[in-house]
Amino acid sequence: MRIGIDTRVMTLSASGIGRYSIEMIRAISKLNQSKNHQFILFSSRKSDKLNLPENWSYFEGSITDRALLRSLNYSNLTKKLNLDRFYTMDYIGPIISFDSNCKIITTIHDLIPIIYPNLTSFKHRLIGKYILPLSINNASTIISISHSTKNDIIKHLNVDPKKIKVIHSGVSDIFFENKLKASDEIINNFKLDSQYILFFGTLEPKKNIYYLLDAYSKISNTLKRKYKLVLCGKIDINSSKLTRFILRRKLNDRIIFTEFVSDEKLKFLIQNARVFCFPSLYEGFGLPIIESMACGCPVIASNVSSIPEITGDAAILVDPRNVEELVTALNQILTDDKLRKDLSKKSFLNSSKYRWQNSASKVFQTILS
Repeated sequence: MRIGIDTRVMTLSASGIGRYSIEMIRAISKLNQSKNHQFILFSSRKSDKLNLPENWSYFEGSITDRALLRSLNYSNLTKKLNLDRFYTMDYIGPIISFDSNCKIITTIHDLIPIIYPNLTSFKHRLIGKYILPLSINNASTIISISHSTKNDIIKHLNVDPKKIKVIHSGVSDIFFENKLKASDEIINNFKLDSQYILFFGTLEPKKNIYYLLDAYSKISNTLKRKYKLVLCGKIDINSSKLTRFILRRKLNDRIIFTEFVSDEKLKFLIQNARVFCFPSLYEGFGLPIIESMACGCPVIASNVSSIPEITGDAAILVDPRNVEELVTALNQILTDDKLRKDLSKKSFLNSSKYRWQNSASKVFQTILS
């Protein structure tokens, strides 16, 4: 069977979907049953190139980054390359109906452009309104990364539930490995001269970082002196809005920015954090939460979208629009060692349910069916 896969966002710099793409391709390529098929990856200039078996290759032609043109071009490529299956991990698949035996499988991570248009860019709002519905309509099967996202698809796009298969994402093996010892390089680079609260993600509105900063500013001065707030990820530290917000709350000497870091350094940051705090307004799955849990780190997260489904009773969940709830949760986790230990154990057990090999096996069987 000839299987084409859209890997345009297969890079860690693309955040959650980028990691999903990398881990899914790696895991599928290790499956014994995948050795009997031919895979063609459609990547972009920004995509990471992986070391894959001989039956995997990259399409040698050029693929545009423009969503509309790409979705139109895929219809032609499925015919030209005589594909039996086309799998897209970024929900933008062929949007033109065509006479072909090629089945389209599409993974939907979330419906943010449709449910929360004010939290995303104009480009993504257009994709959500015009391209996504057509792409879903052309798909023979939709893979949803959570039951929450499945319910959103049914509600907002009127899709037959039988067409949707829920397959949760996984956690990279590195986060389950033994605890890393702190190197002088890491300690000096991050200026970790105290214990800390950790957040990793982006500055995009849905991550709700200003809510976290506001709550942190309201915990007691004693706790702020003891625990700095580490903000890790693609966060524009030169943002004038962010700078003003931090200065107004007199937090400039309590915030540490690490920018984007390798998995090894991220694992170190998680393992040594007092708590991981993730007050997102909406998540299709919430990979950072499960990655933190795999490291045994206690988690405070939002009580919305897929997060309660993914965390179960292994996290403290708060209303992401009620600052006082987060203040209370922070005070509790920072002062109650027994609670931290209990949550740490629950976190690790909960994360063990989410492994990429299990997810990949289910996805691959869905592609072949």
